[in-house]
Amino acid sequence: MASDSTAAATVDGSALAGRALAAAGTRHMFGVSGIPVTSLASRAAAAGVRFLAFRNEQSAGYAAAAYGFLTGSPGVLLTVSGPGCVHGLAGLSHATANAWPLLMVSGSCDQADAGRGDFQELDQIAATKTFAKLAVKATTIADIPRLVFQALAAAVSGRPGGCYLDIPSDVLHQTLAESEAAALIAAAAANSVAADPSPSKHKSLDEGVEKAADLLRRAERPLVVSGKGAAYARAEEAIRKLVDTTGIPFLPTPMGKGVVPDSHPLSATAARSLAIGQCDVALVVGARLNWLLHFGEPPKWSKDVKFILVDVSEEEIELRKPHMGIVGDAKRVIELINREIKDNPFCLAKSHPWVEAITKKAKDNVLKMEAQLAKDVVPFNFMTPLRIIRDAILAEGSPAPVVVSEGANTMDVGRAVLVQNEPRTRLDAGTWGTMGVGLGYCIAAAVAEPERLVVAVEGDSAFGFSAMEVETLVRYQLLVVVIVFNNNGVYGGDRRSPDEITGPYKDDPAPTSFVPAAGYHKMMEAFGGKGYLVETPDELKSALSESFRARKPAVINVIIDPYAAQMDLGRSLTDIIIEGFTPATVSTNIPLRNDVQARDEVAAAVKGIQKRSKNFTVKEDEMLVSAWLNMSLNPVEARNQSGVSVDDKQANALTMHKNDDPFHRTFQYIHCWKILKNHSKCTHRRQQIEAQKPFSKKQKTTASSTPATDAAEHVTGTVDDTHTTITTVDRPTGTKKEKQKLKQRSSIEALNYLLAKKKEVDAEKEMKKEERELKKHEMLQKALALQEERIKLDKDKFDFERDREEERIINVDMSTMSTRQ
Repeated sequence: MASDSTAAATVDGSALAGRALAAAGTRHMFGVSGIPVTSLASRAAAAGVRFLAFRNEQSAGYAAAAYGFLTGSPGVLLTVSGPGCVHGLAGLSHATANAWPLLMVSGSCDQADAGRGDFQELDQIAATKTFAKLAVKATTIADIPRLVFQALAAAVSGRPGGCYLDIPSDVLHQTLAESEAAALIAAAAANSVAADPSPSKHKSLDEGVEKAADLLRRAERPLVVSGKGAAYARAEEAIRKLVDTTGIPFLPTPMGKGVVPDSHPLSATAARSLAIGQCDVALVVGARLNWLLHFGEPPKWSKDVKFILVDVSEEEIELRKPHMGIVGDAKRVIELINREIKDNPFCLAKSHPWVEAITKKAKDNVLKMEAQLAKDVVPFNFMTPLRIIRDAILAEGSPAPVVVSEGANTMDVGRAVLVQNEPRTRLDAGTWGTMGVGLGYCIAAAVAEPERLVVAVEGDSAFGFSAMEVETLVRYQLLVVVIVFNNNGVYGGDRRSPDEITGPYKDDPAPTSFVPAAGYHKMMEAFGGKGYLVETPDELKSALSESFRARKPAVINVIIDPYAAQMDLGRSLTDIIIEGFTPATVSTNIPLRNDVQARDEVAAAVKGIQKRSKNFTVKEDEMLVSAWLNMSLNPVEARNQSGVSVDDKQANALTMHKNDDPFHRTFQYIHCWKILKNHSKCTHRRQQIEAQKPFSKKQKTTASSTPATDAAEHVTGTVDDTHTTITTVDRPTGTKKEKQKLKQRSSIEALNYLLAKKKEVDAEKEMKKEERELKKHEMLQKALALQEERIKLDKDKFDFERDREEERIINVDMSTMSTRQ
């Protein structure tokens, strides 16, 4: 009985840590339990801290980081020692890079066995301090409450970030009296100074605010840039008031979207290049001028722009050296600027030249994009499903779903298409462009606001990093719908150039390729969730409607054309939407390849003139022919002097192409013929040629070219029939002398004629064979059809303004992802 009383009156290190976390206000903890922290997870849950058990510490770390951003309170990550701690570094460093508060707690080996090769031994303080604002170690049980409060406070003070607490195994097993434990927690809480998010080390905040307001007032082309730091600071009301009061256009960064609604008429998102390139004063709130914002330097920014940089970190101000820096919490600083403007108001009218220029450019670009979005493309490109997803999310109303977006093409295009009208409703790869954050983010958002729907729009590559966490979604029955854009790889179709497909492993799939049409929805079904496989607009609409209504975990597997994102590899899809697609750029693309197609090309290669060179694949042929057709013969003629032969003109055209091709490969006529032989432009001419072929031994055909140029003449015929030089010679019926002269025709000419005829027959056979083989490649046929549709859309409907100064949208948008964005 005495022993029971003694046991009941003591508390071990695991229980004390759990109680300290609960007393400090922690409500959720993410991690993977195991030796030596298994008991800590259970004890924390008993103290009122919900523990979310993950399948991997990396995803748990990303969840803790996002939780800190969404709630403003540090997300807590729990890991085991050694490798568990190493896995946790991903979340710790990610939180610090994005300026989100996080506390990572790890067990470690017994202190007495340190340095002797103990189980999972690692100097975890040394491993974590590079990525943490604070890294501390509890050496006795009495240290635990004080260090818990200290680390949580450090995580939110100044610029938020990750902190680390190491609790050795022997400390977790130490005990002390219940009364002593309560006293230690009370003392730690009393001594903990609440973090002031508005540092006051600067000389005079009021003076800085007055100067900032005056600078904005005198500006001709002012701009407000709001980053995710403004969203974290809950500055949305203050910034919205500033924009409405002054009429200044605003530009949100990706995770700053929704601080002011995307639908606001002063949004410069669709006129970004104009806004940052011509503004003379930029008020940057909660965003760093790092590489993501082009360092605030020309040519993206005007060389004369004056930056007013609002940041919680004085070091950041000193590093960037803006025209003016204000150190303070974003919400507080903007409220003070609003107060200063109220005393001496100003407002840019809608007719102001700067406002008119921004709104007109934004409207024009939105109309261009909407024209693209309006068309249902099947097999899916990225635009069609994103439009359907956007409409379904907007139909949910308020509270708006949290959108989690990651991937290459998926996140890139999604930034331009998906709409955020509420703050902190977009989570993406962040300052580092980290892939693998998706499912962790989803779980964090779902537990932070259980009644708010979470929709993840994931590329198949990004989904794969954390896909096993679908089991976590089902286990906790979280309100998350995951939409996977399945295009068979990291970027979709094979992007390798011919010189990269060599060596003993050339037949291996491309390093960026996955199993085609993988059944990702089956993973969710395996754990009891709902899975959907969709390939058409109606199927996607139905899956979204059903899954949103069910309010249960689901995965929607959306099959995307692998080549949908590769119209122009020099620019992103959203660049093309905003700037326009120019056919002339086709010939300068890095060539597209498909690994199966490439192998089939080699296997199906035929003899003689119809043999495809190793330089180009069928897909590349199509691109080259597109360039050829866009060029046409007339421009070729225009660049030649009179009297130059057709062959010379063709040779010059090929030289033009070769100079445009980044690999300087030889363009052979067969590349055109392979595609054009069934083209409508070629049909009539082929019929004419067929009619001219001799059908008896008494008829012979004379060609004005050698067999080597025969195919070239066919191609020329598809462009301009007047340049065809094939003629027909009827059997002479004159005198005996004429007959004898015909018989004495050169044996070389006769041989050439026979060779030409043989090759012509062989060519016809091989063309038919290749046609049968190409029909087997359904994926190729889809890609060809899509390419033809793109060219048609470009020629018939769109005349987009080309703006080569616009950087790829992925860099543009992610530039908004600085640590205070």
